[in-house]
Amino acid sequence: MSDLLRQMKAEPGDILVEKSCDTCVMNAGVVCMGSGKRKDNGDSTYGMPMEEAQRMFPRGCDDYEISLSAFEEQEKLNGR
Repeated sequence: MSDLLRQMKAEPGDILVEKSCDTCVMNAGVVCMGSGKRKDNGDSTYGMPMEEAQRMFPRGCDDYEISLSAFEEQEKLNGR
């Protein structure tokens, strides 16, 4: 299984929701709780302001994992 399908908890051929900070389980609203690596200085993304994370990682970072609400939406898109 590919890394993307694993991150999205999806099967081959599934319709996927957009991979972004908005659909990530590590999104705490105002800060990122992930442990990905920042592109500007290599530090952890943990505690970084969400607006900054969204600009830096428009398609999610390496620590991305789909949130429950996004997973439910994705499951509906796939008729489950």
